[in-house]
Amino acid sequence: MFVKGQFAELVKHCNRLDGVRLIYSEVLSQDPKMHKDYADYTHSTDFVLMRTLVRIFEEGESLIELQNPRMLSCDSVLFSRNHDTVKQFLNTLSFKDKQKAALAGAYVLCCFDAPVLVYCDDVHDETMSALTQFSLAFRKEQLTQGLPFHRPTARLGINTDGTEVERVVVL
Repeated sequence: MFVKGQFAELVKHCNRLDGVRLIYSEVLSQDPKMHKDYADYTHSTDFVLMRTLVRIFEEGESLIELQNPRMLSCDSVLFSRNHDTVKQFLNTLSFKDKQKAALAGAYVLCCFDAPVLVYCDDVHDETMSALTQFSLAFRKEQLTQGLPFHRPTARLGINTDGTEVERVVVL
């Protein structure tokens, strides 16, 4: 649904409903300008962070980027997988390895206090559910107790043969 037209009226109507906690737009784009059109009305899904997660966890980019990942904005709705990425409509936004997807999901749940979407199958899938459940419990405890969220601290080591070794420690 485009911003021009009935979108603004629909958001206003939803905001008046009892029990509505968050309205967001799924803007299937990594273009910040496109998201800006929706920003006056709703939060939008952060496909910039999602693509960053795929590059790091699936494609092997440096874990150091987890300290300050590329994101759309601090007001975005975060996720590691959703219905579009699971169906692999866009290969550059999809995880092929469920264990790597689970690690990306744990990172999002445990390191950000922004709204996070969890793909429903990730809670029940035998490859992903243990880490997803743990991360959800950790997040609930952080939010309930008002504890701060932290980005991982990355430490980079160099082997004697000159190859890099990365280790991430979440503080």
